[in-house]
Amino acid sequence: MWGSGARVLLRVEDHDRERSRPEYEAGILDDLDWLGYRPDVFPTEAFRAGRCDGRQSDRDVVYREAVNELASRGLVYACDCTRRDIEQRSQRPDNDELWYSGRCRDRGLSLDEGVGWRVRFEPGVERFCDELLGQQEQDPFLQCGDVLIRDRLGNWTYQFAVSVDDYRQGIDLVVRGVDLLPSTGRQIRLARLLGRERPAAFRHHPLIMKTADQKLIGSFEFSHPPDNSERLNAGFEYGFKKYVFLRGGYNMNYDSEGIAGGAGFHFPVSVAGQADLDYAYTDMKDLGGSHRVSLKFVF
Repeated sequence: MWGSGARVLLRVEDHDRERSRPEYEAGILDDLDWLGYRPDVFPTEAFRAGRCDGRQSDRDVVYREAVNELASRGLVYACDCTRRDIEQRSQRPDNDELWYSGRCRDRGLSLDEGVGWRVRFEPGVERFCDELLGQQEQDPFLQCGDVLIRDRLGNWTYQFAVSVDDYRQGIDLVVRGVDLLPSTGRQIRLARLLGRERPAAFRHHPLIMKTADQKLIGSFEFSHPPDNSERLNAGFEYGFKKYVFLRGGYNMNYDSEGIAGGAGFHFPVSVAGQADLDYAYTDMKDLGGSHRVSLKFVF
């Protein structure tokens, strides 16, 4: 989006406190600085200075205000269902998503810690025109049922946090992968329930896929080793017999360069995903060799 004339807002979506780490954020900020990208709203130094409204974990008060607005109209309720409970009661075989049956809608549970919080969705179609994919129609109730906005561990969900933030921060153009297209209708509805009159425009672009139904997990990685030299890692992967793969690559920093090689295994972790276990050795010449073991998940 840089160079398009749009004002770019930087947001760190660390709403899931169990998975987020300060070092992950620091890596993102360092990479943006290295690449020369400077956001118009919430530049990297704003995050490094401390509390920042571009960081979702700093916006708990904003999300609670939004919940209070919805709760005042009877739209929020507590839910103590586990994932297994929901799976057992989900009766929509034509739906790829986990559908919530509404079991806790009228149970009157308190909105306390240790339970999920949901927003009531009634049946109804959301229509919008994707600027890349054309006209779209989605019924959030049929897709997911009453949407979860806060989990039992106290984490705000992606669906709720981005809906609140896009509305409150005046985001009018969202560009993202087509894998998030199914989320658009429910986010439009959540924003409208909060008072947004005109939804943002959306552009959902294609993804580079590893297989027909799996996103490719691969990247150029920029890091800051102890000698403060940026490093570029690029590589390829060749798999055979479904479960075994060979990895090769080329590593470069300002002091040395070398070839990396390794091997690993694919193994399924669920119906929807798999894990990759990878070992690699890198010969960086003057800097010596290094060993690396990694485990990644693809869903």
